Amino acid sequence: MKNNAKVEKFAVNLLETKITGKGTQKSAFLNAGYKAKNNQIARSNASRLANHPLVQKKITNFITELQQKIPQQTIVDRMKNLVEKSQDPRVVLDVIEKWLRLTDQYPAGKIRIGAIQEISDIYTEVDVQKRREKK
Repeated sequence: MKNNAKVEKFAVNLLETKITGKGTQKSAFLNAGYKAKNNQIARSNASRLANHPLVQKKITNFITELQQKIPQQTIVDRMKNLVEKSQDPRVVLDVIEKWLRLTDQYPAGKIRIGAIQEISDIYTEVDVQKRREKK
């Protein structure tokens, strides 16, 4: 496989899809400028291309470059700040979901609705513990 602009664009699109959770391999494939006779062929070709070592290497390089430009601790601190300041449990869930996606720990299925309440309970416990420590 040649290292060309389409491959590069596909790798970027695939990484964006992975991080945001929006889109599919097929949409990344088509948005990169590839063409297919039908949806099934597009899905198949996208899957094959996504698993190609050159594409995997590009994605790994993009992640490494991003981590060098923005240290992981900076990202963690900003996400922690968002979670601590937010009164909206949806924001908390969204931040956690993004973090799991970035660290390849996101479960195959979506985080269930009940998780919002569980996360809220956890942060309430943490707040109570912080108040106790301050006394």
